[in-house]
Amino acid sequence: MEPSTETYASLGAEIERELDRNHLRRWFPKCVDPEGGFLQQFDREWRPMPGSRRKGLIFQARSVWLAAAAAPRGSEYGAIAEQAAEWLWRALWDCSAGGFFAEIEEDGLPTGKAASEKHVYGEAFGIYALARAAAATGSRDILNLATQAFGWLDGAAHDADEGGYHETVRSDGSPLLASASGSRSERNGAGQPYGYKSQNTHIHLAEAFTELYSVWPDSTLRERLEELLHLIRDVMACPPGCLNLFFDRGWRAPAAADSFGHDVEAGFLITSAAAALGRPDDGDTWQVARMLADHALEFGWDHENGGLYNTGDFLGPVHDRNKIWWVQAESMNALINLHRRFRKQTNRYWRAFVEQWEFIRNHQIDSEFGGWYGLVSESGQPMQVEKAHPWKAGYHDGRAMLGSVPILAELSQENS
Repeated sequence: MEPSTETYASLGAEIERELDRNHLRRWFPKCVDPEGGFLQQFDREWRPMPGSRRKGLIFQARSVWLAAAAAPRGSEYGAIAEQAAEWLWRALWDCSAGGFFAEIEEDGLPTGKAASEKHVYGEAFGIYALARAAAATGSRDILNLATQAFGWLDGAAHDADEGGYHETVRSDGSPLLASASGSRSERNGAGQPYGYKSQNTHIHLAEAFTELYSVWPDSTLRERLEELLHLIRDVMACPPGCLNLFFDRGWRAPAAADSFGHDVEAGFLITSAAAALGRPDDGDTWQVARMLADHALEFGWDHENGGLYNTGDFLGPVHDRNKIWWVQAESMNALINLHRRFRKQTNRYWRAFVEQWEFIRNHQIDSEFGGWYGLVSESGQPMQVEKAHPWKAGYHDGRAMLGSVPILAELSQENS
């Protein structure tokens, strides 16, 4: 039986209050650095920690995106997004060679791998942030920056022979397919092995290109988004419902664990990509999105406490039973998206969505100081209490709540 209008409306109002009071108003303007960009190291009580003025592309871009996504809720968010997007380009764009630096030190200069190589995972988030900031502010200048970033990335990293994108690019714009040391175990600064393509980078490229295509319907961009949709849906995703993690250049997959969070996230992102391409009801895409979620619910779901585990074998057992904030957030996105689509057939996704939110509300959210813990145990005991670090901005959790509230409002209206 489908939930009542009151149930949808009540849960939507609860998530809305949490989003406004303990998320957006905690992050902004607290993390805004008067010197430009965002501070990116906070303890549990939102006090800046040492190293907070070291600026990484991933954190900075995700924070720009969140401010821009919140812009319809208040002009202050739009102003933050516009200023931070312009700073992102001034501070992190490599004016001589192109591409975003992965990280700059407090003196504003890149060092180590950040000075010698560009990571496509981070470049995707730079495009994602600029595209949403352009949409939120109507700025042609920011849109031009986003299209320039796409042009550089596509020229430097797109694999014209095998499809998809190389993960790492040298300063001269050529693909870096092996580490400088020759070690096969070494990874680039984004955690990806040299010479391999990853599902993680490619699902976030699809995310970025979907965002950019909504404000810049360029024909080459459309071709690349179509290609990414095909690769994720038809190459990376495989029965019984998981994504392979890494691939060689020709898209052969070595053995690896299953990441439940990336599986459900990919399902959400490919339905968004199909919709951006004008195919919101694409049956093949929805079938894969549902397969990925069904598998995660069968093999990665905590039936005792609620919530989604981190990793496991594709047919079990679970390897890591802790609960990571971004996995729980992406589970919300996937489940409410699938419930809206298939609610006449099953209430499975709704039950899991409610259980997921209850786990987040009771354990992942810090009820005293606001924000989400980065990591809690299987039963919900905090294990990492810092509110921000270079890999933890307000993006995953913010997007989950920003996306869930309007869907719940839509469903409450349809049932009224």
